[in-house]
Amino acid sequence: MKNQTPVALVTGGSRGIGRATSLELARRGYSIAINYHSRSAEAETLRDELQSKGHDAECYRADVGDREQVNAMCRTIESKQGPTEVLVNNAGVTRDVLFMMMQARAWQDVMNTNLDGVYNCCKAVSRYMCARKRGVMINIGSGSGISPRVGQTNYSSSKSAIIGMTRSLARETAPYGVRALTVAPGFTRTELADMVDAKAIEHSLSMIPLARWGLPEEIAEVIGYMASNDAAYITGVTIVVDGGRASGEQEFGPFAAC
Repeated sequence: MKNQTPVALVTGGSRGIGRATSLELARRGYSIAINYHSRSAEAETLRDELQSKGHDAECYRADVGDREQVNAMCRTIESKQGPTEVLVNNAGVTRDVLFMMMQARAWQDVMNTNLDGVYNCCKAVSRYMCARKRGVMINIGSGSGISPRVGQTNYSSSKSAIIGMTRSLARETAPYGVRALTVAPGFTRTELADMVDAKAIEHSLSMIPLARWGLPEEIAEVIGYMASNDAAYITGVTIVVDGGRASGEQEFGPFAAC
């Protein structure tokens, strides 16, 4: 049964930044459509948590890289909850390996989810947003799309492409009152951080002026603001949330400690 509250679709919404975003948007009054691909238990746990707090929330399984699955998911969301007014393209994968050793499958898997997934989801909702003259598409980029890292030619390429795609999309949809923008997180303490070597984490801190990793909730708060009417004059931009990493190269010399 459709409800009267605006619907936010969060892809890859069952954990990490996606989970935090689902919670934040629910707090802001949205009905939440949680997309997942393989983590049904985590998605259902989040749905139950949201419902226990009085929020409208449902789970939808779909591979965002599959256009037909995305289209079917969006039709189901509209019939059950209502039209999507906020889309957060958060689903993403990594297949890190040096380029000389990268197999075509590692390239294709990342592009299919990270880039084709954004295309498929934006394609599925943008026309209807424009027809209703309201809606926001927030695509999750990455600091790696701005400051590429070794071993991530596939991932960095996908995230850089999202930035360009979003800027162009924003110009096309602006006349209809529909916004599109990118939020690019830096190093963030998600579940995947537990798999990172302690020395690698220590090294990463030397690259971040604020000397810490971000929290999923901090990224989600930015996404929530950008989805709100308070950000109604913001479109076509990339909001970097990385503790200052993208502000410049690591300092050296007599002023390095300043």
